[in-house]
Amino acid sequence: MPTLVTHGNANAGHLRSYATEVESKEFTGGKSGYGESIKHVVDKLGLFYDLSTLLSPRSLTSTPSPLVPPLGTFLNNPTLTSTPNLHPYLQPIYQEEASELQLCVLHTLGAKPSLAISKPGHSGYEVICNNEDDMVRRVLANAEVEGKVGKDEIEGIASGLNGIEYKPGEAGMLGLKLGVQKYSLLKIGPFRDYYDYVACEKLNGGKDDVDVLATVEVGNGKFGDGRGMLFYAEVLERLDSTSGGRGGEVRDAARGVIKTGLGLGSIGVDLKGRIERARVLGGIEGEFKDWYKRVKDAEASQGSAPSAGDNDEGSKDELEMAFEEGKEVCDVWCLEKEGWEGCKEEVAKCFEGIEGAER
Repeated sequence: MPTLVTHGNANAGHLRSYATEVESKEFTGGKSGYGESIKHVVDKLGLFYDLSTLLSPRSLTSTPSPLVPPLGTFLNNPTLTSTPNLHPYLQPIYQEEASELQLCVLHTLGAKPSLAISKPGHSGYEVICNNEDDMVRRVLANAEVEGKVGKDEIEGIASGLNGIEYKPGEAGMLGLKLGVQKYSLLKIGPFRDYYDYVACEKLNGGKDDVDVLATVEVGNGKFGDGRGMLFYAEVLERLDSTSGGRGGEVRDAARGVIKTGLGLGSIGVDLKGRIERARVLGGIEGEFKDWYKRVKDAEASQGSAPSAGDNDEGSKDELEMAFEEGKEVCDVWCLEKEGWEGCKEEVAKCFEGIEGAER
């Protein structure tokens, strides 16, 4: 999960500026230039990912994500009014024409935005990595391992990057030995789809349960997302079908999608389908939204809401609390409404009056 930090970073500025940006109808995310480094690499290589290959694996199969000619285009910084039907914490930087899938920056309280995939409408999102720099390195490493370009060309592309270090040639050697997935996880950073890929590879390759589950758990520890928790439940279901004794774990993992750090919206692009999958695996009778409300009501009656003393650290805690409140607004919204239009305005209210996180 992205690390929570004190005020004064770009993301905190973005979140704090919700109130004023909603009023002025100008949505810049607190900073321009998101996606420029990825665009530089993609333009030079003429290659990028089919975004659908980065989404949560269906049938628990290890599906590679090779580089292909770009299926979309990079976007200029959109205004708030141009992205009303997208999860409020997302800002699109690239869109595929046919699939309408978008690569977005995901604003949390981390020092840098994560990257996630979503699409306009009643859709959730899926986190891919914790920052843009890691995606840039991944694309370059992928190009090396696949033999798409030589070391000299990679050096030329890498030299044009501002502040992003990359070692040309290393991926071409070590990546060929390990595979680009394991190489990237070892040498670059965490990637949601690569952890899932390795876990599926182990699961289908007959590795023992402990090894498979350890891989999933490490990935979940890096992101704190609903996609990862539901994937965990699906892996447990597979293991339960072969060796038994894990029914309770399956249920608990599926129900845990509402307790992840990034909220229910991070369960997947196919929001309705993924929530229904969680309902079935979680053994939840009736509608998911009714069960969700019962859980939240029970938590409130048990006094689990933050106390006044939780705000002793000042602006940092105010931002964390506002982010959590906004996340819950989004959770309820995606269960009760179709699409995200109007949700940004409601989330903005959570950040009103918070000082110390201006752009």
